[in-house]
Amino acid sequence: MKIYIGHSREYNYLEDLYMPLKTSLLFKNHEIILPHDKRNLISKDIIKKCNLFIAEVSFPSTGLGIELGWANIF
Repeated sequence: MKIYIGHSREYNYLEDLYMPLKTSLLFKNHEIILPHDKRNLISKDIIKKCNLFIAEVSFPSTGLGIELGWANIF
């Protein structure tokens, strides 16, 4: 399964989100896209091909809102 993880840049995503995911069985068994781990990522194209979009919504984020809209459309 291809899973995209969306979040605000204001969130401490490296320690609180990415590290726990990277050490989980979920990360080993599925393709997890962590958007701020990769450069030159075109999120719209990747979201279109994902099976699941997971959003961490603790902080407001216009970019995350746009990504959620794309996920809803696709």
